[in-house]
This record gives sequence, C-alpha cells and structure tokens, in this order.
Amino acid sequence: MAKKEFQAESKKLMDMMINSIYTNKEIFLRELISNASDAIDKLYYKSLTDPSVGMNKGDFRILITRDKDNRILTIEDNGIGMTKEELEQNLGTIAHSGSLDFKKDNKDENIDIIGQFGVGFYSAFMVADKVTVISKAYGADEAWQWESSGADGYELTPAEKETAGTDIILHIKDSTDTNRQLLATELDIDANHIIMPHQTHGVETRIIGKEFLSLPESVKKMLLEGVDAVMTDIQGICIGVSTADCIPVLLYDEEHHAAAAIHAGWRGTLARIVHKTIQEMRIAYQTEPTKLKAVIGPGISIENFEVGDEVYNAFDQAAFDMNSIAEERIKRNPNADDPSKLFEKKWHINLPLANLQLLTHNGVNEANIINTDICTYDNADNYFSARRLGIESGRIYTGIIIR
Repeated sequence: MAKKEFQAESKKLMDMMINSIYTNKEIFLRELISNASDAIDKLYYKSLTDPSVGMNKGDFRILITRDKDNRILTIEDNGIGMTKEELEQNLGTIAHSGSLDFKKDNKDENIDIIGQFGVGFYSAFMVADKVTVISKAYGADEAWQWESSGADGYELTPAEKETAGTDIILHIKDSTDTNRQLLATELDIDANHIIMPHQTHGVETRIIGKEFLSLPESVKKMLLEGVDAVMTDIQGICIGVSTADCIPVLLYDEEHHAAAAIHAGWRGTLARIVHKTIQEMRIAYQTEPTKLKAVIGPGISIENFEVGDEVYNAFDQAAFDMNSIAEERIKRNPNADDPSKLFEKKWHINLPLANLQLLTHNGVNEANIINTDICTYDNADNYFSARRLGIESGRIYTGIIIR
C-alpha cells in the first residue's frame, strides 16, 4: 500500500515535539501507558452500560514485553481498540486527540482520561526508528496495522488480531549505551566512568571530581547539561565530547595529571572556549600552559566550511587573524536565474587553525600541539559529518583518560 502523508505539518512539527516538548526520553513509556489506560477506560465505561461487553474491571490489563536481542519493545492493551478510520484520524493527524473527543462526547459524565493520543504518542519516535500499531476495535470483524518510520509518512494495512485492543511495537534505535559499554570494556573501566556532556555550542565548562561518580544519574545529567568542555584530574575517568564537523580539542597537563576535552564549533571558537578552559585549568590544577600538550581532533576543513558574511564579520570583530584563517572563494551557482549571479564569492573559515592559534596565544607551545588534519566532511565514510550526512548523522566521541 502506498505511504500516506501526515495531515499535520509533518517533519518540522514532529521534530519540534520530539526535541523540544519532551526533554527526557523516558517520557515515551508514560505516554504510551497513558494511551493504553485511556483505551481500557473507554471499554470499561462501555461495559457499565452494555452487559454484552462481558468484562469486569479485573479483566483489563496492560502488558509490556521486550525482545532484548532484536531491540523490540511492545505495549499491549485489551481496551476498546481503534478502527481503520480512528487509526488514521488519531495517528495520521499528529496533534489530534481521540481522548479529548471521547470526553467531549461524554461531557456530562465524570470520566478521567489521562493521556492524549496524538502528541504524546509521537514521543515514541524519540527512542524508536519504526513504530507499528496493530489494533482491533471492540465489535469489529477486522484489525488494522498502522506503521511509520517518522515524519515521511505512514502505511495503513489490514492485519490479524483475534481480540479487541491495541499492540504498539517499538523498534528501538541503536543506543549509545551499547557503544558506551564497548568503549568501557576496551578501556577496562566502568561504563559510568565515561563522561560526555550535553553540548549547546556555548562556553560552559565543568570539573569532574571523585564525588561526581556517586551522584544520582539525574543530578549528573543536570550538571552536564549545556556544558561544552569538561576537565578532570581523576584517574580512570574518560572525559570527552561529541562532534560531527565541530572541532574537538584535548588538553593534557602531564605535570599535574589533569586533562580537558573541549567542543569547539564555530560559536565556541568565536567565544574562545579554548582560552576559557585553559584559564580554568590554571585555577583548578595550577596548570602551566607552556607545559600543556594538545590534540586538535577530526573536524571540518576550510575547504568545506563555507560561511555567510555574518559569521565572517563576527570573527573579524572578535579580533581573529582573518588573513590567516579565512579565504574568499568563488562558487558556481548552477540554479541562478540571473547570469550575473552564476558565480558568487563565499567565505571559508579554518576552524582547526583558529583553535590552534587560540592554543598558542594562551601559551601552549606549538611543538606540543598535534593537529590530526582530518576533515570529517571529506572522510564521511569513516567519520560523521553533519554538513554532508545531515543533522541526523551520528557523532564522534573524542575523549581522553588519565591512567
């Protein structure tokens, strides 16, 4: 069957709900259980006035099962179920709420409906790359399957299901937990000793001490929120940053056994996050910049980092050496309607060099700096590049551990 498009503003709206409305991925399970509870409430309410339903309150159930090997999570209920039209209306329209319709139809009754099928349901895509819904409405002879891999649309096909109710089958995305555990095994450390902040292209830094490891996970997450550089002097802790074109910078103070990992995108570079991190290492560990060792990891090269005039002007006004880090290059525009605009000039900025200059300006000896000189855009087969692969590309973890 041909794929159908969502009736609401597809990808932009879904991205907003998944990435903005919900801040914790765990919320998806609460939302799906709420939906299942709603379905049970509806059939239970019907049973109170229709003896032919033949079910008592204790007969209703919500069953959650997992297939760990195949990364499948299933939430089943034996509630009222959905017809083909209801599946299309409740799930095909992202912001539609079947529960609200039910309350409106029974406005004189005291009915408690927890969730709202529609917005909450799509939180499932925070953790799943494919969602399958198999539902059979109470009293119906046929069941239907709704399936989607995201905002590109959905398919609605006949299905087999013996009893009324709904099964929601989540095909869970590949988790960073697996990669984290593999890295921990390789490094011979506990997985919770691998530290990665939630970066926001700012200049916030965080010191990781021994006490950090004993904090509740919720507190750790809070402390790492909005952080673009981490530092530590604790052995056995791997600190790092995630990138997909931005520049990762690692620092090591051999004298005081301290290290830092820095996420330097163009905004962080512009705000001199390397300078801020070095200064904070001086305060925290008495680091002498001339004795620091540094690595500039894989990131986008000047050839592929094209920027607008506003970005060039921002670097210029921030007193970067534009003669060395920027080049104006001619780019062909094959879609230009105006022949005079067939070729246009575009600025390119060398982020690795800009960060190398920040290191040396802060006293780091250039002989102690290793620049990997690997362009993530040109080497997207081995490294992730958001500019080349899109914002949904994976991320590179660049880390450092003190032994």
